[in-house]
Amino acid sequence: MIGQAFYARKRSLLGFTLLLPALVVQAQQEPTSRVVPFSGRMPGQPDGSVTLRLRLFAGPTGGQPCFEETQGVSVAAETFFAFIGDATTRGIPTTSCFPNTDSLWIGFAMDSTPDQEIGARTAITSAGYAHFAPIAGDAMLLSGLSSTAFARVGAPNTFAANQTINGNLNTNGLASAVTINSTTQYNLGGDRVLSIAGTGNLFAGVGAGDAQAGGSGNTFVGASAGQSNATGNGNSFFGYRAGQANLISYGNAFFGAEAGRYSRGNNNAFIGAYAGNFNTRGGDNTFVGTFAGQVNTLGDGNSFLGAQAGGANTTGSSNTFVGGSAGGNNTTSSNNSFFGSVAGYSNTGEGNSFFGSGAGQSNTTGSNNTYVAGQRR
Repeated sequence: MIGQAFYARKRSLLGFTLLLPALVVQAQQEPTSRVVPFSGRMPGQPDGSVTLRLRLFAGPTGGQPCFEETQGVSVAAETFFAFIGDATTRGIPTTSCFPNTDSLWIGFAMDSTPDQEIGARTAITSAGYAHFAPIAGDAMLLSGLSSTAFARVGAPNTFAANQTINGNLNTNGLASAVTINSTTQYNLGGDRVLSIAGTGNLFAGVGAGDAQAGGSGNTFVGASAGQSNATGNGNSFFGYRAGQANLISYGNAFFGAEAGRYSRGNNNAFIGAYAGNFNTRGGDNTFVGTFAGQVNTLGDGNSFLGAQAGGANTTGSSNTFVGGSAGGNNTTSSNNSFFGSVAGYSNTGEGNSFFGSGAGQSNTTGSNNTYVAGQRR
């Protein structure tokens, strides 16, 4: 089926030319992978999948890369999006580039001979170094107090009043309290897993809401859910990498692993693993079912209900496909209504209405037709 074909290519992306300045932490094979989201242009490159060499350099020209990996990406309208480090276990090593250079630049080339960079390199701003900043030192001594004023190592200690620790508190055993109040976030294993940064936001999961810069009313639950969201408002992303590439969009609800992962449209509802996975600017869509509307990019106002329903639709708009694989091969056609399993499966025409399992599944370019239970009217 069409959804299965795109499952193997789920790491590709349609994007636009913007480098997010903050380095983010993404859960991939390991829960602490470090990646840099990047969008680049390939003038003259046809739409489709290509394999690129993605590199980090210490300067805008020349020199040897301090990090390099190969990734397959999807090009649309001469643009692509990738998470640099995504193809490397645990992402970009902490010691390879960031601690040793004052600035870093991103370059890329086709994975072929000759090896020639495409376009000018793109600088990573200083905010991209945040994840490699050293952690604050150990607990500070309080001068002027006798040893009896300090907690004793290896012995039970009781504190009868409120205590303030201007550093790190480490315990090798069980710690308990009636209430623990954190002013910023909660970490597990050194990674943030719970935060309420901003106004009315809730982020739960490694990398969830990492780039939050001013958006409000968002709820992101799951590793890397809403990871790139900066100022988007009123979004709900639940699931691994759900809404990961969303930047400023609003009113979206994505439920399921990688649901709406690359989406930057508004007012979409994607429910099911990989539902609306490659949506870029499409808005006002409702996709319910595994792989439903998986490769929709710019189509608006579509309703796809059923596993792989509208699975190949890219720019078609105002379509309603209800049933497993209904309208499965429709790509750019609009104003169709298909009800029933595989109804209108091969359709590329417009303004058709097919009712019943398999109704109009052999129709290709015909338009303005009505089929009921396989009989044309």
